[in-house]
Amino acid sequence: LRGARGCVKPCRPVGLAVVHAAIQAAYADLRYPSVAPLEYPELTLDLFLFSPKVASISWRQASDLFREGTFSVVVPPASGGSRPTLFLPTDTLDRRDAAQEVDCMRTVHWSGPLAAA
Repeated sequence: LRGARGCVKPCRPVGLAVVHAAIQAAYADLRYPSVAPLEYPELTLDLFLFSPKVASISWRQASDLFREGTFSVVVPPASGGSRPTLFLPTDTLDRRDAAQEVDCMRTVHWSGPLAAA
């Protein structure tokens, strides 16, 4: 992983959102060094497309759906926090309060060489 960017809710047309997120992930994710030109041929892209929210359900129920590999889970911000936590189908869920309410979205995942995108 060299960067992660995007939006869970529609923020612009899909094609523009993908280009914007890819540029942000490559050059603006402060957790990682920017991608260097020598790395370009080796880059891959992981693209996740989300449906509108399918349901607001308990963490326990979301964990069951998540195991199917076609759902993402959005956990509201912790008390005093400002950003929700997003778990993609490729992530590992941590343990939370089983009764906590979370949002689930059906998710399609594509992964491949950046040149093929």
